Amino acid sequence: MATQNKNGHSNGDAQLEWHRLHLGLYARVAKRLHVNPSYVSRVARGKRQSEDVKQALLHELARINQSKPSMWVNSRRAARSA
Repeated sequence: MATQNKNGHSNGDAQLEWHRLHLGLYARVAKRLHVNPSYVSRVARGKRQSEDVKQALLHELARINQSKPSMWVNSRRAARSA
């Protein structure tokens, strides 16, 4: 049986919620910079170069990582120290 966190979600639900934040990453960055999402994708894959797009991608990823479920973060730390 899955344990529930303080929000009433199972640990798996929290991880899936966090993972869903990655969906639309390129679209959010593209909208902010007024460029096409396919261009953002090409910069991310290294096919094109743009410091503005690169910095916007890194900023968005940092924002997503701040909302990572604590159970996921703690289990990753424990695995690294073992």
